[in-house]
This record gives sequence, C-alpha cells and structure tokens, in this order.
Amino acid sequence: MLCEFGGSWSGLMDQDGVSAESRGGPTTPDAFSRNVADEQARLCSIKWSLQLLAQAFLMVMAGSVA
Repeated sequence: MLCEFGGSWSGLMDQDGVSAESRGGPTTPDAFSRNVADEQARLCSIKWSLQLLAQAFLMVMAGSVA
C-alpha cells in the first residue's frame, strides 16, 4: 500500500541511514508492485460488482415488461 513508501521514492536510506533492504524490510519496488497488484484486484472486484448489478437491473426490467 502507499503507506509503505514512507514518503521517499529513492528507497536508498531511511532516517537512521540504514537501507530498508539491509534490514530485510520492504523496498520501494516491492511495495509499489504490491500496490499495483492490490489496485488491479480492487478494479476487478468493482468490475464484477458492476456487472452483477447491471445483470440484476436488466432482469428486473425484463420482469416488469412481461
């Protein structure tokens, strides 16, 4: 998620002068790739929900016409 970036895009050093990689923590590219994957999953979920909503709406409309 974005909160994992810590406000620094360089990803080289933290405030204490130790790199996140040397501590075994998440690096900027890792956090960014997780953020992109999360965004893609969220968009897929929204798309699925909208398709389900549209299908339900069309079924109700077809039922009211008949």
